[in-house]
Order: sequence, then C-alpha cells, then structure tokens
Amino acid sequence: PSGSEFVVALNASSTFSEPDVKIVPDDSSGNGVITWTSDTFDARGSIKLRPVSNFALSGTETQVNTDANGNTQTSPKLGTVSSIGKSLITWTDDRNGDNDVYSRQIVGFTSTGNPAEIKTGIDAGTDGQASPSISLDTSGNGLVTWFDDRSGGSIYKVNISNYNVLTGTSAFIDNSPTNITPAISINTK
Repeated sequence: PSGSEFVVALNASSTFSEPDVKIVPDDSSGNGVITWTSDTFDARGSIKLRPVSNFALSGTETQVNTDANGNTQTSPKLGTVSSIGKSLITWTDDRNGDNDVYSRQIVGFTSTGNPAEIKTGIDAGTDGQASPSISLDTSGNGLVTWFDDRSGGSIYKVNISNYNVLTGTSAFIDNSPTNITPAISINTK
C-alpha cells in the first residue's frame, strides 16, 4: 500500500460497517466511489455514498436509501464505476417487512463531488432476499445476484444494461441450500 489512511465518515457517535470501494478501471488518478452502512440516519442502519478523487475523499457523504422509517439496510455493493462517475449500488433492505434487494443508479457527480442524480432502481421479488453481489463492465452491463427465499432458498440474478436493471429478467441460478452468499465477477475490460 502507498499513501496514508484517511477518515471516510466523521460522526464519532455512529457505527459504520460493510465498506465497499470501486476505483474507475485504468484510472491512475484514483477516482471512484465508496459506500458503507451507517446508523447516523436512524439507529437501524442506512446506506451512505461518497466520491473519491486522487485516492482521497471528495464531496460530501450522501444518503442512498430513501426509506426513513427506521428499517434496516445492509450489505451495500457497488458495480464498476465509469470514468464519468456512473455506477449501480445494491443493498439488502427490510422496509417491506422482509429482506429485499434494492438498487439505485448513480448518474455522475457534480463539480463539487456530489452525486448529480440518483435514480430509483428495483425490488427483487416478493420473498426474502439478501446478500446481493454485483459485477459490471465499464459500459454498465452485467449482473446482480442474491440469495432468495423462493423455492426454499435459491440464488437468483437480474441483468443490467447501461447501469439500468432490466425488469422482467430475474432468473433462477441455483437451489442448493448451502449457497447463501453469491459472488459474481466479470471481466471489466
């Protein structure tokens, strides 16, 4: 490792966990995004996002999830970040009474380093879902996978095109009861 450590979030009375960082591929300037779970929004956990420039923080932390009713959000995962700051973030969210997988599209950043726009994404199914994993190429194409309670516990996936979730593409992958934490990786070149 090179460089020094730096603080990502400054609220000393809060708990932070589950960080995920993505740096733009082939970008020697160190531009990207960091996300984490925080209890600063409510005591049960929320998803935060902050841009990175020159391998250091820029802009301010932004609330990703829009639910403010004391529900729990966990397991944030970022897809590959494009050179203009586009990406997709997924997480587990219990706002509907059971765990669901949600996503939001990040559409670039302003000159001050804050997200220019975050569009609402998907809710993946009616039974409990958890443990999302995401992999995107540099054009924003790829997959989101997750553990799903349908059929007694299975792994499902949804296709992503240009950083958008393709609705109606949710598909079964595997139903082994021991497969509960899927991981996915695609070539980003």
